[in-house]
Amino acid sequence: MKTGLFVTIVGALALAALDAPARVRAAEPIACDALARVPIANGTVLSAESVPAGGFKAPGSTNASAAAVFSALPPFCRVTARLTPTPDSDIRVEVWLPLAGWNHKMQAAGLRHGYRSPASA
Repeated sequence: MKTGLFVTIVGALALAALDAPARVRAAEPIACDALARVPIANGTVLSAESVPAGGFKAPGSTNASAAAVFSALPPFCRVTARLTPTPDSDIRVEVWLPLAGWNHKMQAAGLRHGYRSPASA
């Protein structure tokens, strides 16, 4: 369910500025900083910032190989949000949207806190 919710949020962020349904009109580009003001159902966009090529630094990271991978990233829009599908929810998500050259494919990954897969039980 969380992956579905994540995909829904990404879609909402990408399409919220349109005044017509996506199936009627193609999405127009939205400036990265404008995404911070996009309302989302059952949640809040906390931030939206442009990150220049090679400009992402993981907080508190001392892993040299991770730093090398991050230094090779193209420019992107880093969006953070808090999702509250239920009153007691506090789900934090982060989406990195390419600023150019997006192939319209998406890969989502996540970790459910406290989840233990059947294989590890």
